[in-house]
Amino acid sequence: MKKIFYLIALIPPLLFSCTEENLGEPVTTNYTVSIVRECLAPEELTPVTDQALVTINIRGTEYQEYTDSLLNANFKDILSGTATVTINYQGFSQTKYVVNIIDKESQSTSVSMIPSSGKYAAELSGVLSADGTTIPQDINIIITPRDTVSNLIKHSGNGSISSVYVENITRKVIAAQDAKFTATMPATSTGIGYTIVADDFIDPITGKMFKCVAQDISLYSGKKSVTQIKYVQPE
Repeated sequence: MKKIFYLIALIPPLLFSCTEENLGEPVTTNYTVSIVRECLAPEELTPVTDQALVTINIRGTEYQEYTDSLLNANFKDILSGTATVTINYQGFSQTKYVVNIIDKESQSTSVSMIPSSGKYAAELSGVLSADGTTIPQDINIIITPRDTVSNLIKHSGNGSISSVYVENITRKVIAAQDAKFTATMPATSTGIGYTIVADDFIDPITGKMFKCVAQDISLYSGKKSVTQIKYVQPE
């Protein structure tokens, strides 16, 4: 009986030892986020004196770094896995993406930031037209990108990008009393395609319905654009 008890008593320490060995140390990696500013005149952007704040959330752990003079945020020995990366940069739309960082080697992601205010944004103005009919006040106008934003993010490594979000790239404005509207829009040097559509309305005098005709337009960084949004009567 003493021998049997002795053998059984040895088993738990052996099992515990194997479990600890299998766990090992968490896999870490080096990761760089490189920012490209999608502006009108690249020569005006050097040297870089401002910084962007890059935040990485991975497995519940948060890392933060500011970009250097080359607009690179360098992270050393961070955990690998699925990470949510958020970039806040004054004058540019906040960009957020999800990336799988799975290599033990260094890897990087290039992010094209879109100007959303200041001289590098696009200035849009327009007027609503309903063939002589007075357009009601406070008509909502929705300006929505028709181009995908996923191509703004390019990852170098074995991981992949699963989603991209650019803050406030869709805008809603309200037409003024004279049926005119203005908007400051995110744009790039190569242009972003938008679709503009306004609320339909019923003429209170004639009772006739007027339906907005959606308008497509491309907006460019630092440029001013003018458009006319027309209404028609459905048959």
